[in-house]
Amino acid sequence: MFESKALTELGDLVSRVQQITTYLILRSLRVAQDGWRLGVMKRVGTANRGNNGTQLEDFVVGVLDAAAECDEILDTRVLKVVLGAVLEDLGSEEAEHWAGFARKLERTGATFINSIPI
Repeated sequence: MFESKALTELGDLVSRVQQITTYLILRSLRVAQDGWRLGVMKRVGTANRGNNGTQLEDFVVGVLDAAAECDEILDTRVLKVVLGAVLEDLGSEEAEHWAGFARKLERTGATFINSIPI
């Protein structure tokens, strides 16, 4: 179905995204304000998605937008890596908000929503 070279390149790309994401997000999470992830959800749910948050918020919104716009496997895998790092330490209340957000997006039929690790 897929050429082995294409699968290898995709695996290499995802590996690089994991490394970069881990580095950038872990550095940014040290100084992130409490509740910043809720702000990301609010921005994605509206037309107000511009670069008006922190760099971390803008990055996560951009990755979510790219995955929603393209809804292709590469964007979905990148989104999964990013959200895996970002949502790793969620409290139960915030996790409920993300689960509701995922259910809301799921109704749109987008396949990228399976990337939200809740």
